[in-house]
Amino acid sequence: GKRYSSLPEKLITVPPIDTMGFTILKQDRFENGTLVNDVALDVNVFFKDPSGEKNYYKWKWLGEATFKLNTENPPPPPASIPPCYYRLTPTLSDPYKQEINVVSDQFFNGNNHKHPAIFFDTKTFDYRFRGGISLLIAQYSLTKNAFEYWDKIRRLVVSQGGVFDPAPFQVLGNMYNSIDKNEVVLGFFGASSVVYRRYQFEASDILNAPC
Repeated sequence: GKRYSSLPEKLITVPPIDTMGFTILKQDRFENGTLVNDVALDVNVFFKDPSGEKNYYKWKWLGEATFKLNTENPPPPPASIPPCYYRLTPTLSDPYKQEINVVSDQFFNGNNHKHPAIFFDTKTFDYRFRGGISLLIAQYSLTKNAFEYWDKIRRLVVSQGGVFDPAPFQVLGNMYNSIDKNEVVLGFFGASSVVYRRYQFEASDILNAPC
């Protein structure tokens, strides 16, 4: 018998993705007292931000990755090389933190911009990565209110609980109980324009490839 509404959201256009590329990142870590030289992979989007207006963005990859099968050179047994591929099946816990991959154009308004749409760390690689990978990338527009909502959640998620981290706080969106204005309602209703671009690469395209 309750009724919920939201504040209005404006549907804002989103610029196209011009090109895509990747960046290999070193991810050194200690494991049981031993230095391990891991790598990570950013898949980057390049686009032209509209000038003379404030813009806000969010990125996701959609569905599951398509892996190229290579039956002529199957991967060696797992014991012979380190695990090195990507498992691209999101779970409800969103381990790839797609919902919080948001940015404001505050520092690149009207300019060309490069942004990591996806971050793959070593823990999510597997051997299929060796055969090549194909990803469908989505670039979304956000309103200022939507950006601020997801950015607050981002700050909560990345907080490590250190002495200098902000204290936990409740994130309220734009939803409310139409009858009982005192009820605390969580969630956000948004509307986004979206553009898609597929990105495909071979493991051999990557210098110092993790595999």
